[in-house]
Amino acid sequence: PQGVGVADIADSLAAIKKLVFEDKTINMEELLIALKENFEGREELRQRLINGAPKYGNDDDYVDQFARFAGRVYCEEVEKYKNPRGGVFQPGLYPVSAHVPLGRNTAALPSGRKAMTPLADGVSPTHGSDKKGPTAVVKSVAKLDHMIASNGTLLNQKFSPKILEDEKGLRSLAELIKIYFSLGGKHIQFNVIDSQTLREAQRNPEKYANLVVRVAGYSAFFTQLHKDVQDDIIERTEPVSYT
Repeated sequence: PQGVGVADIADSLAAIKKLVFEDKTINMEELLIALKENFEGREELRQRLINGAPKYGNDDDYVDQFARFAGRVYCEEVEKYKNPRGGVFQPGLYPVSAHVPLGRNTAALPSGRKAMTPLADGVSPTHGSDKKGPTAVVKSVAKLDHMIASNGTLLNQKFSPKILEDEKGLRSLAELIKIYFSLGGKHIQFNVIDSQTLREAQRNPEKYANLVVRVAGYSAFFTQLHKDVQDDIIERTEPVSYT
């Protein structure tokens, strides 16, 4: 059994804590109505939720604590149960690619995420919310209790090929991986390709039949993936440096 949406929970709880209880700029009744109606006619409120509270993936304890909390709650609950053979269920925090179809069955969230859109990918931040670069991402993700997720965790990152063109870029990538593991992270994987190439492959799949991408714990031919999964990979944050 896999837990999906760690970042969505963290961002949502952080938004509620800061904007509803601390700043008091949004009241709970107003928020619940907006969520029920999928922010219809309430884009200004949605933008306050998106921009007015810290987001997981930026090495900010304010929100990262909620990601760790959510992961532990899920894993500890799963471990209480026995499988049909008498063994203990082992919880994991990776979706394979189920965060896309599961998102279609999930209502709007206090993070500002609209209904029926993909949930966050594994223990990765929500797309575009990580503003401080890959190092801040791995420091946030490493704060989760990866040991209790005994079936594994998954952090996806995407880089432009330009930042890996020279020795400096390769050394920086190696250091990033070392930092993540030294902090307690367990699984990180990369796509080194730019979004423009992926969009071109969508438009002209016959020219990119051999293009392989890393999806979520597995690799696949990009042009054979469902368009929703393709779009999700394209939307992954694409940093221009290792800052």
